[in-house]
Amino acid sequence: MKDIRVELPQGYAARLGVAHFAEVAMADAPPALLDEISQLCGDYLARGVDMPDAFVKGVRALLRQGGFKPSGRNRPASEYLIRDLIETREFKYINNLVDINNLLSLRHFLPMTVLDAGKFQGALEIRLGREKESYVFNQSGQELDLTGLIVAADATEGESRAMGSPIKDSQFAKLAPETQSAVAVVYSHPSLTSEAQMEAILQQWCELSRKHASARGMETRVLTAE
Repeated sequence: MKDIRVELPQGYAARLGVAHFAEVAMADAPPALLDEISQLCGDYLARGVDMPDAFVKGVRALLRQGGFKPSGRNRPASEYLIRDLIETREFKYINNLVDINNLLSLRHFLPMTVLDAGKFQGALEIRLGREKESYVFNQSGQELDLTGLIVAADATEGESRAMGSPIKDSQFAKLAPETQSAVAVVYSHPSLTSEAQMEAILQQWCELSRKHASARGMETRVLTAE
């Protein structure tokens, strides 16, 4: 696994999970993964499940610590996923690893990032977005203001480039058909997720990626800032 640096301000509380996959095979979601997603989404829709209030408040509290305002178009990706599922009554399939990311985000009500590890030149750095820092997050060229937002960045000597966040990920670092390795980050607060619970989520990441994306060389790490 690449070096990981946590560079958060003193007193910033976060529980983070990182899973690195040295080898992956990108493809559409296979039938077994489609079935697992369909089962979860069907159960949610049948029961009318919404995101638990504790997770809405907890994840937003996590992101507000740096001054970011996680609402409206800047609401956490986990909130967007479950709201979109409820409103459209369908799961948006993209590719095997992104679908795993979204399945686990829906299952655990936490925002998650999965990025092309081959785009990282240095260490994986968890930090806050700098004043007026931003990145393009879609093919239309729209930008996300990262000021005060917790981000996953590529840290090389003298530079740090934000790659992903609990809101939207950088277009540059998103998975592509040619992606050969990947890194996933799970964002939570210590009040929501224990170290054991985070490790269990990472093991689910590994098992699903092994089964549905031929992942090899898997490593995980739980990081806590309090």
